Amino acid sequence: MTNPLVRWTSETDEKISDTPQEETTESTEIPETKVDEIMNAFEKNKGEKMERINIGIVAAEFNYDVTYAMVELAKEHAKFLGANVHRIMKVPGVFDVPLALKKMLEDSEIDAAVALGAVIEGQTQHDEIIAQHASRKIVDLSLEFGKPVGLGISGPGMSRLEAHERVEYAKSAVEAAVKMVKRLREYSGYSDSYSSSSSGSSTSEEENAFAGLRMMG
Repeated sequence: MTNPLVRWTSETDEKISDTPQEETTESTEIPETKVDEIMNAFEKNKGEKMERINIGIVAAEFNYDVTYAMVELAKEHAKFLGANVHRIMKVPGVFDVPLALKKMLEDSEIDAAVALGAVIEGQTQHDEIIAQHASRKIVDLSLEFGKPVGLGISGPGMSRLEAHERVEYAKSAVEAAVKMVKRLREYSGYSDSYSSSSSGSSTSEEENAFAGLRMMG
């Protein structure tokens, strides 16, 4: 006598083996939407790299206990804003900053510069003369080269304690320089697109006028 459990098991195995097995193949194709997302991210990253801002820093060594902190703050804030500190040049004093700035702005890889220094009040009006002449020359250099220069020179007429309290001028100078580069790039892009559209429209008008003359002829 056949054991019913064995018979049931054998019949079940036969049914299972007779049933055609469906082949399962995993798809290796990437969905089009995913491809678009990857390409968009790549283009965005590429654009950000192309639009990267390189800045240069010129810092006075005089009152270095103050200007050292200013340089460090400037570097930190530039990184926070996504800008690259391409070069740092240290000069003896604020009076020497304009010449160093001139050499730095001649560099085609520099998009903007930052001038850092601290002019502390002395026994004479020397601090006022230094600060005024340096500031005026820095503005002239910015206009001459068409590049933004952030003014991070504190003073005149301040004590050493006040100079330490105003090291944040460095951050403000970096932020101003980076913002100006962005504004100028936006303006240049707007001007280029406007001039292209204007030239295109004028060409179309000339072609239409010429076509009208031919029809009249």
